[in-house]
Amino acid sequence: MSRYEEDALYEFSDDDSNPQVVSDFKMAKNVCMTFGKYKGKPLREIMKTVKGRSYLKWAKTADRVSTFEATAIDVMLKDYRQRKFERRQGILDGETEI
Repeated sequence: MSRYEEDALYEFSDDDSNPQVVSDFKMAKNVCMTFGKYKGKPLREIMKTVKGRSYLKWAKTADRVSTFEATAIDVMLKDYRQRKFERRQGILDGETEI
């Protein structure tokens, strides 16, 4: 491969039409699982239950998961943990009712 061809590959590697990683919640929530029990379901639906979140924790380490799906799962789980933490802090501070 010539230097020009390598440059062309790198130029298009960040193309938004086919991202390899997910960096924001809006994109992550619409990613659908491509295998397993929740095949075809978007992450936003899977995240609603404890079983679903447990499945996603397992799925992100599975051999069949793509880098794209794994990063989307990470974004969703981080968002969930952050919201849970903020809710707990609000309850402790007396700002949020149970």
